[in-house]
Amino acid sequence: MAERRTRPSAVALVAALAGAVLLVVSAFLVWGSLDIGIGTISEKGTDSSAGVAVIVLAVGVVAVLVGSFARLPRRFVRGAWALFGVAAIGLGIYALIQINNAPTDFFAGVTSAIKDSGVSGLLGNLGIDQKTVKDAASQIVSVNYGPGVFVAMAGGVATLVAALALNRREG
Repeated sequence: MAERRTRPSAVALVAALAGAVLLVVSAFLVWGSLDIGIGTISEKGTDSSAGVAVIVLAVGVVAVLVGSFARLPRRFVRGAWALFGVAAIGLGIYALIQINNAPTDFFAGVTSAIKDSGVSGLLGNLGIDQKTVKDAASQIVSVNYGPGVFVAMAGGVATLVAALALNRREG
């Protein structure tokens, strides 16, 4: 039996377009920020490879949508949208983990700089070691999750909905 080739249902069409739009918009939103007492360091999706990744995923969603009107096999369309949706959600989860670890990563660099600068010996004479500096510094930092990461994940969910809503009948 030959693979049925169908055009997407209205629900799948709207969900795929919504997913692509959400993914593109997420790239330009703040994904996370660190408040370090003296200021805030924010990062948008476009400040890292995450922004490029969500835009590439959005282009993929739209390319498969266009291909579905050219009668690509339904199984291919559904599989591609499912893959793009899972990738977007996975990227969002990875970003949340990275944002959560940002204070530790930030202050690991600070303590390395202190160690390399020779100030470490002076601090050691005062009874302050690297671990104490790192612990004290991490107490003054708070992490904020930006809307971009959640919008990207919503784009992934919308793309999964598109995959699930793809019509089963010949079109």
